[in-house]
Amino acid sequence: MIDAIRAYFAVIDSPPEDETARLRALGTALDQLANAYATAVETPFVDGEDPPDQHDYEAMCERVRQAFPKFGYYAVVTPTPDPDAEVMMGDATDDLADIALDLKPILWLWNQGRQGEAAWYFQLTYRQHWGTHLHDLRRYVHRCYLHNLGYA
Repeated sequence: MIDAIRAYFAVIDSPPEDETARLRALGTALDQLANAYATAVETPFVDGEDPPDQHDYEAMCERVRQAFPKFGYYAVVTPTPDPDAEVMMGDATDDLADIALDLKPILWLWNQGRQGEAAWYFQLTYRQHWGTHLHDLRRYVHRCYLHNLGYA
């Protein structure tokens, strides 16, 4: 889990120069996060002091824009058996920033030696928020990657 989180921040903070390599690195980091959740052992609630508020949305969006300046809006349809489901718009910059802002407290907890709380928080926030962003965004990153390779 913690290695996947660190890999995610590494892509945002030190992305490869080449755009195709950058997209591949981001896709890999997103896959690692999804795998970390999928293979995690269910962690019971651990009561402890909340992590400090590190929610600086605009600053995180700026970090993301520096790493992925071409990212923008994309179409999203929530999986449903209804063939007339409404198409909505996702925002790749917002998705990356929201995932990062949800992961920052987990990294903080881990660095404080509170691994049980970090694991519990990782699982909870995946289910409640960042997991949806990750899976919507992953398809968009895949399409951008294919486009750069000349397939889309």
